[in-house]
Amino acid sequence: MPSRLLRDGLLDSERIDSLSAEAERFYVRLLLVSDDAGRTDARPAVLRSRCFPLRKDFSLDRVESWLKECETANLLTRYVWDRTPYVQIARVQRYGRGERSHYPWQDGSFAISYTTIETKHGSIEYVTSSLYIKTPPI
Repeated sequence: MPSRLLRDGLLDSERIDSLSAEAERFYVRLLLVSDDAGRTDARPAVLRSRCFPLRKDFSLDRVESWLKECETANLLTRYVWDRTPYVQIARVQRYGRGERSHYPWQDGSFAISYTTIETKHGSIEYVTSSLYIKTPPI
């Protein structure tokens, strides 16, 4: 499992603040188990075992509801490749030298491409696929 830096921007994010307390805890753990591209397997049984390895009391329906909350808050998108569901976390910053994801993108590619964006904090490199997340329904 890769190391992750969690930024203080999580604390004042309106999107994260829109989540229930349980969905927020799930989202933070999802950040910790995702790969350098911000991707991971999205099957609820896999997510429950990876995000909460010591908890046996969370149903798969609860995990699915947290995924839906995070998706509605525009924090991630779900997609299917070769009949397996995956998650792409939104706005993943480059951390380290990752060039290949452990999980395929929607087009089947495992390559990680980066895009530099000017922000109020200077130039930041983002995983390109993490910038084009669907807008949640209004």
